[in-house]
Amino acid sequence: MAFALHYRQAPEHEAALLALAQHVTQHWPQLALQPGKCVVEIKT
Repeated sequence: MAFALHYRQAPEHEAALLALAQHVTQHWPQLALQPGKCVVEIKT
């Protein structure tokens, strides 16, 4: 399972999306965070 949060068209939201992704992966340790260029992926 994986899903990606893209922020290429809204780069001003980068910090908020990264914080959200980190929050999710901290609460569900079976998930991993994979950052990319204007995207952050959360996957198992």
